[in-house]
Amino acid sequence: MASFCSSGIILATATIVNPLMLQDEALGMNATMLGTGFSLFVLVQGISAPLVGALISKFGARFSMTLGAVVLLCAILALIFFVSSPVAYFAVFGVVASAATMMVGQLAVQSTLGSWFVERRGVAMTCMMVIGASSSFIAPPAVNAIMGATGGGWRSGWYLIAALVALAIPVAFSW
Repeated sequence: MASFCSSGIILATATIVNPLMLQDEALGMNATMLGTGFSLFVLVQGISAPLVGALISKFGARFSMTLGAVVLLCAILALIFFVSSPVAYFAVFGVVASAATMMVGQLAVQSTLGSWFVERRGVAMTCMMVIGASSSFIAPPAVNAIMGATGGGWRSGWYLIAALVALAIPVAFSW
């Protein structure tokens, strides 16, 4: 559930929501800046992975997932309410949201499943990957429908994502 509400959803729905940010003249973004934000997101996921792994080793997957979900929710709320420039977009989406998805998502879930399942580890990992990937199919149409119903504003798409991430916090804490 936590992986479904974080890692799989953020990048898949951001490809729908963030391009609408180009239409918001107050942000002063162009296509290059939008692409730079996505590039930073992917780059920071790779760079943060060893740090997240160390966090999981030291404090456990539950702590990493809970902290990551809280930080991710804060990042999404910052995108909605405070991001007003390309630099803020780079910092919040490209860096903070990216690192937070690593904390709450794939690394923590994989390390937990790896310790829970020994004989059927491959099946457990496959199920986890299918659940995470399914969010990439389910969330974009839902976000697109919400944005269409509310007039197509990019913030309305992030509201739905914030709600899903808020659901991930108690799930991560109880993990």
